[in-house]
Amino acid sequence: MINHSPWTVMEDKKLLFIVQERGIYNWIDISITLGRQRTPFQCLVRYQRSLNPHILNKDWTEEEDAKLRAAVEYYGDNWQMVASCLEGRVGPQCSNRWNKTLNPERKKVGRWSVDEDKRLKVAVMLFGAKNWNKIAQFAPGRTQVQCRER
Repeated sequence: MINHSPWTVMEDKKLLFIVQERGIYNWIDISITLGRQRTPFQCLVRYQRSLNPHILNKDWTEEEDAKLRAAVEYYGDNWQMVASCLEGRVGPQCSNRWNKTLNPERKKVGRWSVDEDKRLKVAVMLFGAKNWNKIAQFAPGRTQVQCRER
């Protein structure tokens, strides 16, 4: 049975200890050693999002924003490559920062027009309700987050 309850301080400490002892390459072994019915993926995500000392969980600096802009201009939305240009940041952090804050196309706010709604519906029919990056290309000025939340 998979443990879906919130992580405890004891689990975090044990996970950190196991990772320090065994490394970050065998999450199956790590989850078994943890012994708390956590899946390998749960262990990986918990470590990467909350415990990894090499990943920054702090506010973005102006210098990082400038590096992010340059990396997105060069690599587009290949977030792993973009993140490789920013020490201590991972792909999802870069994607979120870009799409929610820095993307210059993220200008439209407020009500959607009838035309925007039609474009969105057609794009969802073409690509399904999963590929929001492609869908957002059909709604100029709207981000993938705005499209998904619509």
